[in-house]
Amino acid sequence: MLAAVLAGFCRLHPRMTVELTTADRLLSLTRREKDIALRPVQFEQKGLVQRRIGTRPRGLYASAAYLAEHGEPDYATGSPGHVLITLPNSLFILPQANWLWDTLAPQGRIALQSNSLDVQAAAALASAGLVLQPPSMGNALPGLRRLDPPQAPPDREGSVKNLGHCAASWIAWWPSCLSSRAALT
Repeated sequence: MLAAVLAGFCRLHPRMTVELTTADRLLSLTRREKDIALRPVQFEQKGLVQRRIGTRPRGLYASAAYLAEHGEPDYATGSPGHVLITLPNSLFILPQANWLWDTLAPQGRIALQSNSLDVQAAAALASAGLVLQPPSMGNALPGLRRLDPPQAPPDREGSVKNLGHCAASWIAWWPSCLSSRAALT
């Protein structure tokens, strides 16, 4: 999805170079580590122009083989004996990263951490554990089954009311940064 947006941006601004960098940490626009940034959380730096640019819902998934071996999670008791596939600890600033561990499976154990949704989905398909995925990915994988926990995952602002089952994305930039080079993070 982002690749198509960047391709359109490059066509509209042929003299601008886009350098796409992905990182587990939130790079600083204040320290000029990047000129433009995309983030899963709202920016705290003063003086930035920022906009919410979209949302992505999340759902809880597991493979049929995993569920056959471990059974359905018992959310009321903290899902003992269940295994989790999560974001790395560096991304536990995101409410949905904590939600799986804190709310649904505090008696489970984290088996795999990755900042890649593709890696997380592949691990879930290989019966490695329970995983949060955007339904556009999770529903498209025939080997995964969407589970129905008693509470929906929070959005990236930490609220299950604001956006339903969605995660928000934010973009920000310094008003003066749009020069001959721009970097998206």
